[in-house]
Amino acid sequence: MAPRSKEQFETIREEKKALILDVALELFATEGYHNSTISKISKNAGISKGLIYNYYSGKEELLEAVIRDGFSKMMEMMVPDDGILDTKEEFIELIDKIFDSVQTDKKYWKLYYSLMFQPGFEALYKKIFSEAMIEYDKIVCGYYKIKNIKNPEIMAYTFGAVIDGVSLGYILAPEFFPLEEIKKIIIEKFA
Repeated sequence: MAPRSKEQFETIREEKKALILDVALELFATEGYHNSTISKISKNAGISKGLIYNYYSGKEELLEAVIRDGFSKMMEMMVPDDGILDTKEEFIELIDKIFDSVQTDKKYWKLYYSLMFQPGFEALYKKIFSEAMIEYDKIVCGYYKIKNIKNPEIMAYTFGAVIDGVSLGYILAPEFFPLEEIKKIIIEKFA
């Protein structure tokens, strides 16, 4: 059997990191951050605790990686192929992607909202959220600037607040938030 190449080792490394992030997200979202231990994460992932510590210095760094991964996916979702959100169709597609994410990535959103209000996580959230807001401003404020909307930043922040409110409501009580109908109203008001 031939030794593994650098590329094969890197592929294995990325797969293990993705597994750790997925299992950590699952446990953080369902059992809470404080009830999820590195031991539980390693057991559920079927790997050693040492392997987790090979990638992350501890549970806090792992949580930050989970949150950053989610924010990164959100930001990727927001950027159109040409890098500029400049058409109504692209904005509607963005809204579709956001609501698809809320429906399919419930664990991430549950974790996102639950940690937001827990003491001790403010600094972490502020740090990651501030970084994401720079990208959000470029994309969504940029759209409203292109459309010559008065106060594009305020419009973008209002849009974001509405999306957050609907998403939180849906995560807590989906039966009261018919997303398809709400999406139509949001498109009408913000696109």
